[in-house]
This record gives sequence, C-alpha cells and structure tokens, in this order.
Amino acid sequence: MINLAARPVKVAKKSALLAALASLLCLSVASAANADTLTGTVLKNSAAASGVTVTVYGAGRSSATTLGSAVTDSSGAFTVTYTPPAGGLVYAMTQDASGRRREMAVVGPPSALQATVVVNERTTVAAAFALAQYFHGSAIYGAQPGLGNAGATASNLADPRTGKLSSVLANSPNGNASDTLPTFNTLANVVLACTRGTSADCARLLKAAKVAGQAAPTNTITAIAGIARNPTTNPKGIFRLAASKKNYTVALSKAPASWLIGLVYTAGGFNAPGYIAFDAEGNSWTGNNFAPGGTSGVGAGVTVLSPTGTPLFGGLILGGGIKGVGWGGAVAPDGKVWIANYAGDSMSLLGPGGQILSPAGGYTQGGASGFSKPQGVAVGADGTVWIANFGNSSVTMYPQGNPLLARSITTGGISRPFSVAIDNAGYIWVSNGAESPNAGSITKLNPDGTAVEGSPFKATGLRSPQGMAIDSGGNVWAASQFSNGVVQMKPNGQPAAGSPYRAESLAGTWGVAVDGKDRVWVGGFERPSIIELCGRQTSACPPGKKTGSVLSPVKGFTNAAMQRLTAVAIDTSGNVWGAHNYSTSAPIGGFVGGNGLYEIVGAAAPVRTPISGGVKQP
Repeated sequence: MINLAARPVKVAKKSALLAALASLLCLSVASAANADTLTGTVLKNSAAASGVTVTVYGAGRSSATTLGSAVTDSSGAFTVTYTPPAGGLVYAMTQDASGRRREMAVVGPPSALQATVVVNERTTVAAAFALAQYFHGSAIYGAQPGLGNAGATASNLADPRTGKLSSVLANSPNGNASDTLPTFNTLANVVLACTRGTSADCARLLKAAKVAGQAAPTNTITAIAGIARNPTTNPKGIFRLAASKKNYTVALSKAPASWLIGLVYTAGGFNAPGYIAFDAEGNSWTGNNFAPGGTSGVGAGVTVLSPTGTPLFGGLILGGGIKGVGWGGAVAPDGKVWIANYAGDSMSLLGPGGQILSPAGGYTQGGASGFSKPQGVAVGADGTVWIANFGNSSVTMYPQGNPLLARSITTGGISRPFSVAIDNAGYIWVSNGAESPNAGSITKLNPDGTAVEGSPFKATGLRSPQGMAIDSGGNVWAASQFSNGVVQMKPNGQPAAGSPYRAESLAGTWGVAVDGKDRVWVGGFERPSIIELCGRQTSACPPGKKTGSVLSPVKGFTNAAMQRLTAVAIDTSGNVWGAHNYSTSAPIGGFVGGNGLYEIVGAAAPVRTPISGGVKQP
C-alpha cells in the first residue's frame, strides 16, 4: 500500500532543494555579471614577452589585493577575469621567473576600467612616475583622491590601450617643445636594457638606480619609481644603461641634470596665471593677471583644471567681479573659492562647481573692508578669510567667511603685505615689504586679528618676501625675491639656525610650498626653475643633508617648456605645480603674460587639500 501521507514531505524537500539550487545559480550569475575581463599583450618594446605572469591588483587605502592572474602565451597575450573592487585603483603588473624584469600598466578606477591594455616599457615608466608616492615595496596603495588622480595622470604620459605615447606628452605644448619627451623615452630604454637584456644588465640597472640611504630596488618598476621620487639619482650612470637600447625615440643624446618628468597644460584661457589653489578633489583654481587674447589689459577670468589638466566648468570663469586677479586665491574648507581682485579692489566668491556667488562687482563693501590691490588670501579651519591689501598696508578679515562682518587690520607692523598663511594653531602670518628693496618683515596675528607681541618679526634675507608656506612643525618658509633666497622662521617668529638659505639656483624666488614630508619647493621667477630644499624632517632627505640643503640640481629643476613662475603648489598625488606667470619670450619689463601650468610628476610627498593650516598628509 502506498502511503500517500508521505508524498507531500518528499515534494517539500525537493522544492527546498530546487530553491537552494536556484539561489546558488542566481548567485553564480550575479558574480559573473560583476566580473570584468582584462585582455592584453605584454611586450619588450616590439617583441612578445611570453611565459610571464600578469597579475591584476586592486589598490585600496592601506593595502593592495590580488584580483586575478594569467601567464602570457607565445605572442605575449593574456586574459584575466576578475571582480573589480568597490573603489581605489586597478593596475596590472608582470613578473618573469627572475622577479627583476617587471612591467606595469594602470587599468583604471573601478568606474572606468580598461578592457584591453598593452604593457611595455613606456606604460611602466608612466605608471611608476605617476604613482611613485604610492609604492610600498612593489605594492601600490594610498588615500583617495590622490591615488586615483595619480593613476589618471599616468595616461597623460603613455596610453595603456596601445602602449604608445599619450597625445598629451607627444604634442604641443609638450612634445618637441619640452625636454620631457626625450627624457621619458630614455627612461623607457633604461627599462628595456633589463627586459631585453641579460641578468647582468638587470643587476646594473638596480645598482645604478639605488638611492643613497635607501634599500636597493628589487625590480625595474621599483627602480623607476625610486627615480621619480628622487629625480637627481645618478644621471650619468642611469643614462649609460640606455645607450645600447635606443628603440624608443626621440631620446636624450647625453645625460640630463635630472630625470624630471614634467608636463605643461595650457587649455582653459590662461594669460599670466598668478596663484594655484587645490580643492579637495585635486582640481586646480588659478586667476589670470591679464585679459584673454592680449598681453595687456585687466584679467577677467579664473581657470579650473582637473587633476589631469583638462579645463572644467566650460573653460574660463567670468563674472562676479573677477577683475585683474593678481596672486590671491584660496579654497575654503566648504569647497567655496575666494578670489582677490588686484585690479578691482574687491573679492569674488565661486562655488565648488564654478558657480558665481559674489555680486556683479564683487564684494567691495561690508564694513571697513579697506580693499586696495588685494593679493594673498588664506582661509582658516573655521572659514575665516584673510586678505593681504598690498595697496594700503592692511589685512581684511571676513569672520567665518562673512563679507558683511569685514574688518580692516593694520596693527603688528603690516606694510605692503603680499601673502598670508595660517598655521595649525590658528595664528595668521603676513609677509611685509613686497616689491621693495628695503628689508621686509613678517607679522604674526592672533586668531582674533590682534598682533602677537613682538610683531613684526625680522630676519636676515627678508627682502621682498613673496610667497609663504608653513610646515607640519609650524615653521614659516618665505621666498625672498630680492635676496635670492629662502628664509625660515620658527613658530616664535625667530629666524631658524642656518637661515636664510641661498644657492645659485635661488634667483628671484617667489612661490613656495611644503610637501607631506616637509620638503620645501620654491619657484624661480628671474630664472624659470623649481628648487627643492630639505625641510625640517631631515630623515626624508639624502644622508648628510640638513635643513635648507638644496636637493635639486645646481640650476634647479628646469625644462625648456618652463616659464617664469610666481606660484608653486603640491597636490594630493605628490605632483609639484607651478604657475607660468610671465613668458620667457620677452624681457620681464615687457609684461608678456605666461601660458599655462607646469606639473612635475610624482616627485613630492602628497598633501591634504585644500590647505588650511600647516601642511598635512592626506
């Protein structure tokens, strides 16, 4: 007899099993849908790199995760299927049996991954330079947005889809107008000396690329990243490695003074850009001294570039009282941007998306503002805005960013002020005596605007102090244009031992910035160059170097494409930027506006932006 009562139980068990299988099937389908496939080819110049392992990694804030791997076939081809991370950056690295011959390419952020890449020496140099500050051994990881911005910058040097030069590097205003293209190709040939060379060739590369006081690199990728972080590394020795491998052209014909990789960005309506301020996303905000389309007239626009040099918000921003911006601009903690109008005796305010927030003529009223040829601007952590009035020897204060509460401050010896900086304790520092051959000084104000006892503070070498920057220890660094040097003041306003710092390369110093390891970067106006000094953290400098020691070449970091610089700034990725204020095609007295911003790729320790207080790491 059949027990019918038992049948529903069996059916129920079967239904549960089918439901479980269906659930697993859906999970499998969902996983497959979320997976990405990376196909590509690994080359040693034009030759296939067969039998090498290609590993795809996901770079996060504090670690790198292996996402998948494959081995190249006889044509160098590979396919890796992987599940992208939620954020960070995806990159691919190769490795041969020796572990020394390694190449890489950036695959992209999870939101814009490459489906196909060509991995070769050019993509290796591009990625290693752009991501130089994010290497931890051979692994790459770090804070956003700097990490992602750095990965995007790599594509401005080499195209990961083709393995060829990027259009940015290959064409004007870079290309043949710059020293960067032959330098980049020479470094690709240096890598090629190992990838297509013998074990002895690879050993010579790793030895030549060793940075004094640091562990020797273990492979071609870490060797190039080390060179990016230390561009003066063994120019003659490294150049000799490329002499026998000239497959990538045009290359250098002799050893360079440094391995500087720099790019110029000119799109966006530039004409004598004066100052650079970075927002939290790494976009640069710059006001222009002169009017578009001519060498004279009053500048009327602000240019905003993405971290890769692309103009944002439709190009030149006009309106809101923007008029003849000199050297003043700062991003507030809330993302709004304050612009000082030297020719308009006013302030303009822009939103994070480039929106005009100030009146048509800018902010000219609001209490005793006393605007007269405003220059430097700084914004405190509470949003209070401080503006140096070069024309009437005063500082205007907007408490918590409110123009209606404007106050005019003249105490503490303020005289012909040019720049303003705020330290981590909330004190405000103002440089005095700009554009004067007489001795200058620096005023220190309390957060309420009253002068600190002893102000103004004086020091040998302060003659026309222009730009200022504050390191993580509260020390003030001032570029003195007429003394061709840099002055360091301690937090108490007294000169630091050894200050002022002078060198042949420090000529007409103007802009100054401090990176995340307290190294100091200075812009040259009289002779276009960027100079690097050892800062308070001497452990971040080569052995034997002390605070104030010059770390750049004798003539500074130079490039044929570089123009006269008035501002230097460090971004969230560790790139050093300079503002091309005056053209080098005419004498200084000709007042011919410069064009664009100059970017040194990967040489500095990243900083948190926007700047509010002393330098901080991301």
